Amino acid sequence: MQRGTLILEDDSKFNGFVFGASTNATGEVVFQTGMVGYTESLTNSSYCGKILVLTFPVIGNYGVPDGKAVDDFGILRWVESNKIYASGLIVSAYTQQYSHWNAIESLSSWLKKNIMFLVFMATTMAQYQPTVLITTQQAHPWTISVFNGLNGNVLLTFKSDAPVARHGLLCSRDHIYAAAIDRPSIYVWKLNSRNRDYKKITVAGPINSMIFIRDSTILACAIGNKIFLYKLDNGQHLITLSAHIRTINHLLFDEDQDCLISVGEDNLIHRWNIEEISPDRNLDISPSKSFQGHTGPIHDLCQISIGKFHLLLTASSDLSVRLWDIVTGKCLCTFLFPNEIHSICASSFSTTIYCGTDTGTIFIVPLQTLTTQFGGIQHQNPTITIDNNNSKQLNHHQGSVISLRLSADEQILYSGSLDKDCVMWDLSSGQIRFKKSCSSPVTNILLAKIDTDDINEGSTISIPFSNFSNETHDEVVSHTIATRNGSMQRPISDQDSIKFIPMPPVNGESDESASMAAPTFVQMARLLLEQQMNSS
Repeated sequence: MQRGTLILEDDSKFNGFVFGASTNATGEVVFQTGMVGYTESLTNSSYCGKILVLTFPVIGNYGVPDGKAVDDFGILRWVESNKIYASGLIVSAYTQQYSHWNAIESLSSWLKKNIMFLVFMATTMAQYQPTVLITTQQAHPWTISVFNGLNGNVLLTFKSDAPVARHGLLCSRDHIYAAAIDRPSIYVWKLNSRNRDYKKITVAGPINSMIFIRDSTILACAIGNKIFLYKLDNGQHLITLSAHIRTINHLLFDEDQDCLISVGEDNLIHRWNIEEISPDRNLDISPSKSFQGHTGPIHDLCQISIGKFHLLLTASSDLSVRLWDIVTGKCLCTFLFPNEIHSICASSFSTTIYCGTDTGTIFIVPLQTLTTQFGGIQHQNPTITIDNNNSKQLNHHQGSVISLRLSADEQILYSGSLDKDCVMWDLSSGQIRFKKSCSSPVTNILLAKIDTDDINEGSTISIPFSNFSNETHDEVVSHTIATRNGSMQRPISDQDSIKFIPMPPVNGESDESASMAAPTFVQMARLLLEQQMNSS
């Protein structure tokens, strides 16, 4: 996801995320208070050349209708004109998931076609309150801990009867999904509920990695050397993707290119076009691109966008990190490290990559100082040796760093290690903000937004799908509410193995996150209103 910045005439800056076209625009910033009608407003000539700010809290939820549809008199039915006149659109909350009887596409896809940007103004750094989920490796029962990403206060804990795969933890708006590493199961907990049960879904085999694709409507699971795709609403098995000859280690979905990336123990990288996948066609789908270059198993991968270029970073046991063009499959640059890289994440805003090694050192590598022109990226595949002169290091961990996550404002780095520590780093100073010591090695770190204040007593647990199909025998395996002895379903009791434990503030202190400043969007709206009043 790309970052965008609104810069006003007085040099006030507001950061957000770009969902439409990746382009620059100038114009007068105006606001509109309507609850609906964003398609009509954008196609209204009175907003020509203006950057429109919509004050209604949720935009995009009813999609975009057919802009060419006309009524009985030949007049455009759903829009004001046949083109978008506004230069840009700014909202406080945008959703890709739309639902309306006459919608044909999402707002962001419509804006991309018309080369217009949409910026989602979320919050500033001080107001961003991430919730951090971590999993551990060897303690029984295995624990998923949920804590405040700003102060380390534990909020909730989930306990299961199986360890979670390294890349097997996902969080949607309503549920937490955890893939067991030693059995063919996915554990699902409903958020915002005090119900102590979880549901366990049986799949084709133990999962190494799983990822949501297409607005979380499809779940992709890496099982052995194959990828199984399921619909989340009904559990229908869509297709099995097969090209790797050894175990798949990690999956990544590129929303902009609508493609799935897989890496594995066979040193290969495959790109799969999701648009080719259809449940109505029983065809063998081959990768649209295969990237070759690594000489060792690939442990991790991440995306980075620089300008209009969509790039991929892969970390391997061959002591290298490679930078790839996702579209062409070309290797643009190879970085050689003194140690194996086991985890990686990247900042598109500052074009910086963060690499966790098997010795515990975290390398900070700025791409801008190491590469030349190709939209800021080298294209003849140079090999650059990383050392103390062209990188910075974060030193604390005594074991392999196997999980790295960057906060949305890209100012905080979370690292998880086999030394049992989860560390929050302040990237501006390179210092540790806090350290959380666990009882066993950390295997996953996941950043999410969980409203722990909205937990409804007595809510029933539910998941969006009713079953998963087992491709091996073409039979349907229904999910069950799991118990310690493996029985099918039982009443809720205090002896459940999954517990939601709200924790009190440390040392009786109040949680400062509750008194954070108002969102950036409110500040911007207030500033625009004051400027308009002063000018009048």
